[in-house]
Amino acid sequence: MLQEYNLKKSKAPIMDSEFDTSMRKFNLNHSNFSIAVSGGSDSMALSILLGRYSKLNSINLYALIVDHKIRDESSEEASFVSEKLNQLGIQNHILVWHEGIKYKSLSKSYQNEAREARLMLMTKWCKVNNIENLFMGHHADDQLETFIYRLIRGSGINGLSGMSDDICMNNLRIIRPLLGFPKSRLVATCKYYNVSYVDDRSNQNTKFSRVRIRKLLHELEEEGLTKSRIYKTITHMNRAKLAIDNIVSDAINQFLFYNDNKTIAKIALSKFLNYPDEIGIRALSKILSKISGKSNPPRFISLEKVYLMLKKANIPDNGNLWYDRTLHGCKLIVQGEYLVISKENL
Repeated sequence: MLQEYNLKKSKAPIMDSEFDTSMRKFNLNHSNFSIAVSGGSDSMALSILLGRYSKLNSINLYALIVDHKIRDESSEEASFVSEKLNQLGIQNHILVWHEGIKYKSLSKSYQNEAREARLMLMTKWCKVNNIENLFMGHHADDQLETFIYRLIRGSGINGLSGMSDDICMNNLRIIRPLLGFPKSRLVATCKYYNVSYVDDRSNQNTKFSRVRIRKLLHELEEEGLTKSRIYKTITHMNRAKLAIDNIVSDAINQFLFYNDNKTIAKIALSKFLNYPDEIGIRALSKILSKISGKSNPPRFISLEKVYLMLKKANIPDNGNLWYDRTLHGCKLIVQGEYLVISKENL
């Protein structure tokens, strides 16, 4: 679905009726919910709104706090957040990332590692406790920063379409109901309900790319590249992505076969290689992610290299140009007119 960005009433708190409208599009079955809470204004605003929504709809809500151990005060902050959630009547659990201690003395950025560890801990907790939905407090300003970050890295349509508000990763549905609201409204929501939050000092540290991008966005706005124009571009990219995704799904049905438990994929190369490169590369990426079980797609450089090698080999007429290889935790083996993909450790 296309994300709408509500930039009006930028200083007003988010009302229950607005949040209910945002939630309705996800078609949730009102099973148990979990929510990622860092203690910042974003996740605390979501805690307030989702807490009120859950009580109204008789849903069990569990807040997950990660004590990352990177800063000396991280355990104290986690306890502070837990107490705030108790005051809101939200059950909560503190998950500890013990590995974070080793990042204390490092000068380089550790945000990517911390983000991945946080998601891993919460995913494991949800799996053990049979929770299907994890809510996150990303907002419209996060979407802008993500777009610029990915633009700098040379991302294609997928990356420039921004974060999805509803995505499945490792059999866990991750939902971002506030993605259409600016951060200012989340801060206003905390103030409206008189809920304090943690002010993360790293948000001012320019060694982190997102902080530098935040400053860059202000400079770009002065040059005429406004937030609303970037949102329009993200929407256009998202529309293109949805269209291409539909084409890829239809194409996959024409050339892909799975074994009974879907651990091995067979691609009919004569059909697969007849599609345009963009469709073929996206299809191969999707299949590799499915077989490997990894939440992130393969690196594009490696993916494109393998795909172009398949085309160059022109199997089966010139199969001697191909040699079996691994990619994204998968083995890729040519058997006759098929490319067989299986997990690397099978």
